[in-house]
Parts: sequence; C-alpha cells; structure tokens
Amino acid sequence: MSAQDMPAVPGRLAFGVTLRASFGIVFGRFGLFLRAAVVPVLLSLVIAAFEHAVPTVANTISAGPGMEVTEGVLLILVGCLSLFPYSILGVVLIRIYLDGPRAGTLPQPFPGRRVWRYFGYSLLMALAFLLALGVVLLPVAVLAEGGFGEPAVGGVWILLAIAVFFAVILYLLLRLSLVFPAIAMDDGLRLRGSWRLTRNGSLKLFVVFGLLLLLQLLAMLAGTALFGQPDDGVTVSEIVAPDERADLFTALTAGTPQALWNMVVSLLAVAMMTGALASAFAQLSGWGAPRQDILQRFE
Repeated sequence: MSAQDMPAVPGRLAFGVTLRASFGIVFGRFGLFLRAAVVPVLLSLVIAAFEHAVPTVANTISAGPGMEVTEGVLLILVGCLSLFPYSILGVVLIRIYLDGPRAGTLPQPFPGRRVWRYFGYSLLMALAFLLALGVVLLPVAVLAEGGFGEPAVGGVWILLAIAVFFAVILYLLLRLSLVFPAIAMDDGLRLRGSWRLTRNGSLKLFVVFGLLLLLQLLAMLAGTALFGQPDDGVTVSEIVAPDERADLFTALTAGTPQALWNMVVSLLAVAMMTGALASAFAQLSGWGAPRQDILQRFE
C-alpha cells in the first residue's frame, strides 16, 4: 500500500523510537552496516582523491586566466558527485530497516532507478539549501561589511542570523524528507505527501536531527583536536617544480588523517539520519505490518 493512500490524518511520531532507530541502524547490526558501507566508502575515496587533484586538473585543462573558472566548475561537479555514495547508502539502509536483511547490502540492479531518484532529490534539496543560503545571508553580509554605510550589525547578530537560518531551513527540508524512504521502498509518496505526513511529528524529528548534527559537530571538533587543522594543500605542479626537491607522498597526503576522520564521521552521521527518516516514515505512514516489528528491527 502506498503512503499516498494512507488516511488524511498521519500517525504519531515517537521521539524515543526515532532516536533509538538512528543509532540502531548503525550499531544494532554493525557488521551488516559495514557491508552496506563498503561501496559508498570506496566511491567517496575516489571522489575525495579527485577533489584533491582538482587544482592540477584545472591547470592542465585551461592554464592562465581561465583556470580559476575551470577549477570552480570542477569543484561544483565534485560537490554534486559527493552526494551519490550517500544515495547508495541511503537506499540500502532504508530497505534493510523496512524490509530486513533480505533486502541486501547493494541496490539491485546497481545503481538502479531508486538510487538515481534518491540522488536527484538530494541534489534538489542541496540546491534549495544553497539558494536559501544566498538569499538570507547575502544581505546580512552586506550589512556587516557596511555596504550601506556604517556596519549595521555586529558579529553576535550575524551568528544569530546564521543559527536561525539553519534552524528554519532544516525544519523545512525535514518536512519534505520522507520522500527519501518512499523512493527507497518504491512508494508513490512525493514532496507534498511528505509535508502532510510530517505535520504531527516535525518538531520531534527536528530535535532528533539537531542532536545528531550536534554529535557530528563534536566528533569533527574532536578530530581537529587529535589531528590538527588540515593544511590548504599544494598542487602537484608546485611539488615537482624542477628547481625544488620535495617529498611528493608527504605533500599529497597532508591532512589525510583529518580528511578520513571527517569522511567516517559524515558517513556515520548520514547513516544515523537515514535511520531516523526510515523510522519516521514507518511510524507516520503505517508502512509494513506488524509496525512494531519494523520499529524494533534494529533495537
């Protein structure tokens, strides 16, 4: 039964169940999670390696004044591609949560229509976030820099504006986010249906995501304390200049521990958020039967 065919009044969202599901989808069956994460991790490493090589690739493609434009385009492409591994992981984890381990640890067929649709909606929401970021924060930046005379706002007000912006945009995106579990399960739910379903549980889901984002931030700060702030890095052309000697391997791997730490933290955070969405979808739409079996699958 499609979530679109559910009654007009959605179910209720239990905060504790949703929060436990976010942890359970990773740590409840950790071996299963690791198998599901293999392909996304490998793809993320390939994309990260390409991102590190972007300055050199841009210099090779168009040396001179056009290099910065080329580098910017390549970085945008890398940013878009970086969502693809998480789309694979999202589809797999949601299907495992809602359909059990029999769903498998790799989309079938690979990557398949589900992953491409999941990826498309991820790009759409990322674009919406960036557009909102520009619309809201650009005027704040102009005021802070005194674009209309004397600076009109101080640093505290800027931070407050940024915090309010993130809270509002996160809430709005969460209202639409049940489209992701629906895609993974071949359900007919769309953005409008997600908005309707989250009417009774949006604040609880918002708090769950807020806690998960806080944990992610703390983990990344811990990584910075352990490994130090990563350097900006250098290009291959700078390293192998004919009049200088340099350790190519050391230069290319500068900041690698911090980058790997951040990648692992991001992977775990996205997986836990996916678990929260899968649980919210099950509770609010009444997906599956018996529902309690689904909710406790990883608990």
